[in-house]
Amino acid sequence: MDRATHCPNCFRAPAPAARCAQCGFDAATYDGESNDLLPLFAALAEGKYRIGRVLGEGGFGVVYAGWVHGLERTVAIKEFFPATDNPLARRQGLTVTARPRYQAEFADWKQQFLREAQLLAQFSHPRIVQVHDILEEHNTIYLIMERLEGQTLSDALGGLEQRGETLAAGHALPPEQAAPLLHAALEALDILHGHAPPVIHRDLTPYNLFLVDGRIDRLKVLDFGLARLGARTQSIASIAARVGNPGFAAPEQLGLYPGAIGPATDFYTLGATLYTALTGVAPPNAQQRCDGGRLLPPPPLPPHLDPALAQIIRACLEISPQRRPQSVAEIRQRLAAGTLIPPPEPEPEPEPPPPKPRPRPEFPFRADDGAQNPPPPFSKGGSAGSKGESTGVLDWNLRESPSARSWWLLAWKIAVVVVLGPMAVALWGWTAAELGGWLLGLIVGTVLLISMAVALWKEATIRNKPTTILASQVFRDMLKDGTDGPVMIALSAGTFLMGSPKSEWGRDQDERQHKVSVRAFAIGQYAVTFAEYDRFCETTGRKPPSDAGWGRGTRPVIDVSWHDALAYTEWLSKQTGQSYRLPTEAEWEYAARAGTTTPFWTGRCVTTDQANYDGRYSYGAPDCGAKTGVYRGQTQPVGSFKPNPWGLHDTMGNVWEWTCSAYDKGYGGAETKCTTKDTSAFRSLRGGSWDNVPAWVRSAARFRFSPMTRNYRQGFRLARSL
Repeated sequence: MDRATHCPNCFRAPAPAARCAQCGFDAATYDGESNDLLPLFAALAEGKYRIGRVLGEGGFGVVYAGWVHGLERTVAIKEFFPATDNPLARRQGLTVTARPRYQAEFADWKQQFLREAQLLAQFSHPRIVQVHDILEEHNTIYLIMERLEGQTLSDALGGLEQRGETLAAGHALPPEQAAPLLHAALEALDILHGHAPPVIHRDLTPYNLFLVDGRIDRLKVLDFGLARLGARTQSIASIAARVGNPGFAAPEQLGLYPGAIGPATDFYTLGATLYTALTGVAPPNAQQRCDGGRLLPPPPLPPHLDPALAQIIRACLEISPQRRPQSVAEIRQRLAAGTLIPPPEPEPEPEPPPPKPRPRPEFPFRADDGAQNPPPPFSKGGSAGSKGESTGVLDWNLRESPSARSWWLLAWKIAVVVVLGPMAVALWGWTAAELGGWLLGLIVGTVLLISMAVALWKEATIRNKPTTILASQVFRDMLKDGTDGPVMIALSAGTFLMGSPKSEWGRDQDERQHKVSVRAFAIGQYAVTFAEYDRFCETTGRKPPSDAGWGRGTRPVIDVSWHDALAYTEWLSKQTGQSYRLPTEAEWEYAARAGTTTPFWTGRCVTTDQANYDGRYSYGAPDCGAKTGVYRGQTQPVGSFKPNPWGLHDTMGNVWEWTCSAYDKGYGGAETKCTTKDTSAFRSLRGGSWDNVPAWVRSAARFRFSPMTRNYRQGFRLARSL
C-alpha cells in the first residue's frame, strides 16, 4: 500500500490519478507531508494500521486518516506529538523524542494523553467519540478512534476568530436550534458526570462539539485531553490555563475564583458555548469578568430567545460555581418548570423536491430599469494592457448540433414578443412571474431585441461562421453532446470601487476601499445548480454532495469544497472547449455591484423579499429602521428573486460563493487573480447565505474558508474568460 496505488484518504485502490475517483480527495493539493508528520502509509502495530492524510492538528496531537487491515475500514488515528503550538518534541524517523530541556514536561503530557485514551475507552455512547484501540510505540501513544464525517460546531458557526478583545463567529445559530444543541450536550454530560468517579470534561467548547453529517441531533463530544476524574481543586498553573480555551474556561479553572473543579465547571463552558452559538460572539472571558475584583454579569442574550433557555444560560455563566446548576438533572428540571422545551426528535423524511419550473426566457435587458444601470457595453479589449482590439462585439462560434434549433426558436420568440407584446404570453404560456421581471422597452428595447433576434437567426442558420451577439449578452456554450451549458452573462472591462467606505454600517476591517480594474469576462447568471453539478458527478463517477434534505434540481449546489468547484470548472472547460473557472474576488464584486456603490445593489437597505438571508435580524443602519422579515432556513431555487441591474440572480444571500482568489485581509492584490490549487491558503467566499444576518449579504462582505471545507451554506458561481 503506497501513494502510487492507494488514496491517502479512503485507502481504496487503484488510485493512479491525483484525485480519487472513489472519495474525491485531491492528493495534488495535499501539503501535509513533512518531517514533522508520519509518512503516508506508515505502518503501526506490525502492519495492522496504516497512516493516511492529516485530518487535523492541535497543540498536543495530530489526527490522521487510518486504515485497519483485516477489518478493511477507515478510522481516525490520534498521535501524541507536542510539536505544533508547544514544541516539546521532534520526530526522528518514526520515533518521537522529547527535546532535552522538556523531558519532564513531555513525560507528564504523554501520561495525560494516555489517561485521555483510557478515559474514552470506558465509554460506549452515541454522544461520545469512540476509542477502538490504544497503542504505545515509537515512544508515543496512538488512539485508534471512529472516523467522523461532518464538522465541529465552530465550523458550523463559520469559524471563530479574535477581533480585538472579542472572539467572534462568522454567524449565529437560529434560536430554534439552541434547545436541540443543549439537550444533545446534556446527554453527553449525563454519561460523563454519572461515571464513578465523575468525568469532568472542562473543554466543552465549539471546537469539541462535533456535528456528524452537520446535524445537531448527531452531536458527539471530542477531545478529552483536559478531562479529570472527580472534583479537584485547581491553581493558576492548571492545565486549563495553559492549553484550554480561556474564553470558555470557568473562573475556577483559571484560579480566578475559589472552588473545586466539578460538574458546574462543565456547565460554565457549555453556557459560554451556547451564548456564542446564539449571539455570534463569545462572552467576555473569566479574566475580564473578574478583573479588578468586580464580578461582571454576562452580557444580554437575544431578546427573542426562549425565556427558560435564556435563564439556564445565564445561570451556567455565574462566576461562582455554587450559583450555577449542580447537575444535568437540575438543568432539565429548570427547563421542565419553564417552557418544557422538548428534546430533539428524529428528523422527518425530507419532502420531495418541488417540481422544476419551466425555463425562463433569457432576455438581456430589464425594462423596470430602462436605460438606468444597463450592463456596461461589451468591449473585449477594455482595460489597459489587455490584448487584442476593442471590437465591441463578442465572437461566438456555434457548433453544428441540434441545439442550434433552440437558438433559432428563441430568436423567433424574442421577435414575436416584441411585436405581439402581451399576446406572446398566451402563445407560449409564459406568465409575468416566469418572465422574472424582464420587461420590454417600447422603442429602444424593441430595436435591441429585434437586433438580437436577427443575430440569433443568423447563428442558427449559418453554421460554423462567427456571428455577432449583443453587448453584455446572455449566452450558453454548447457541450460535446449538443446540450446547452450554464447561462452566462458577458461583461465589459471596467474600473470600480471595491470594498466599503468606513461609514458603511456592518463593515469589517478587511474591506479596505480601493479602485480595481477588471478585464472583460463572463459570469454565471445563477449559482451552479444541483442539476448541473449532478450531471458532472454522473459523468465522472464522482460522489454527489448532500442536499441536506431540501431537494436538488434548481437549488444551488451545496456541500462542495473549493476543490470540488474547481473540478467542475475543469470538466466544463473540456466539455465546451472554453475556459471556465471560478471568478476572482474582484470580478465577483464587480458583477454583484452592477455599477452600484451602496451596501446592497438594491440600495442602502435590503429585505427578505429581495434576498434569502436570516430575516429575523434587521440590517441595523439608522436609515433602514428595524425591519425584519422571514427566515427560510434553507436554500431557495436559483432565480427566486429579482436580478441585479446586470441580470445576475442571488448575489445577496442563498449561498456563499467560492472565488478563485486566496483570502488577503489587506487587499494586497490577491483579489484580482486566481490562486493555484496546490496551496492550502484560505479562499475567499462572497455573497452571504440563507443563514446569515443581512450585514453579511452586503456587496463588500467577505468570508474565508479552507479549500477543503464543505458545508450547507456554500456553493459557487462560474466565470469564463473571453
